Amino acid sequence: MKMKLHHYEILDSTNETAEQMAKAGAPEGTVIMADRQRGGHGRMQRRWESPSGGLWFTLVLRPTADSYLVAQITLLAGIAVTKALRRIYSSDDIRIKWPNDIFFNGKKVGGILSEMRLHEREGIEYVLVGIGVNVNLGKENFPGELQSTATSLQLIFGKKIPVESVLQEIFNEFVVIYDRWNNEGMNAFLSEWEALNCTLGRMVKVWDSDRVIFEGKAVSMKEDGSLLVQMENGTEESFNFGEISIREC
Repeated sequence: MKMKLHHYEILDSTNETAEQMAKAGAPEGTVIMADRQRGGHGRMQRRWESPSGGLWFTLVLRPTADSYLVAQITLLAGIAVTKALRRIYSSDDIRIKWPNDIFFNGKKVGGILSEMRLHEREGIEYVLVGIGVNVNLGKENFPGELQSTATSLQLIFGKKIPVESVLQEIFNEFVVIYDRWNNEGMNAFLSEWEALNCTLGRMVKVWDSDRVIFEGKAVSMKEDGSLLVQMENGTEESFNFGEISIREC
């Protein structure tokens, strides 16, 4: 898979533009990148602040896997982003918070949002993998309510890295992982994900809308990408990409 980059100064959302291109037949490997987004969002339609200096892009994929396996692509992207950033910034403290956030010492530095379109009869038409990384952002780029929960790689490590270089590193890493996943499946990556995550072993709360429905310790991730949570009474429940609140990461 080769990158076919479309670079814009400003977009409402790279995912929205990528969706338009994917519907028009854009090939696998198409990347929509914007210096700034006006309407970026993450899971649950939460607004994602996307000022200049960050890396905001969406990758178009056309996997041949069964549709129920597509959720795994978010986990693969998490591995790719984390490995690339660790290599660029020479730090093992960059970690994955299940299922789609990238953290450094308790603060969010990146996130992933995957979306899928299905044919009625032919399976997956395309998958969009939206990735946002707070690369060269200053304190002024974070609203007051985010300053305690989010940060940027420039603020952490004190150096600017061209966002195009970060994009290329992430893309290169993802291509290797994606090709292997197509041949070997998610089992080939479970141990690697576990080594990079900051979720397992932590106490988590599982939310349904605004109500906590389970609380326990995250003990493992299953092959399908769901999180296995052990309750105080010893029983275990698995959860897919619902709303998970983790006390520390």
